[in-house]
Amino acid sequence: MITDKDGRYSGSPGVQLNVTGLQVKVTPSTVTEGQNVTLTCSSTCPLTGNSSYIWYKNNQTRPETKQKLLYLDSVSSEDAGRYSCAVTEHQHLRSPEETLNVTCMCVLHHALVTEYNKSIKCPK
Repeated sequence: MITDKDGRYSGSPGVQLNVTGLQVKVTPSTVTEGQNVTLTCSSTCPLTGNSSYIWYKNNQTRPETKQKLLYLDSVSSEDAGRYSCAVTEHQHLRSPEETLNVTCMCVLHHALVTEYNKSIKCPK
């Protein structure tokens, strides 16, 4: 494939170029149980204004939204995992996974505060 200074390219017939540039951004970057979290599916390539999206958590489809923003209200350790997204029309071109870690803040014996990793449930 050859590109010129004007951004045009030429090549053998049948050559196909796919550019996705999708990525997931987690806001805020550090998350504690009970916070609200926004995941954004963004692209370095211009997309049409009416594009719809598919969200995945641990490779399983999350059907509740088709928007570029996924809102998670009052997160818990159940929300922790690997998230990715894709444009509906190109489901096979997923973004790289972004891991959401949720820190659990627990009060033990009414005085001691301990942080637990996302994979450990808070004691009741």
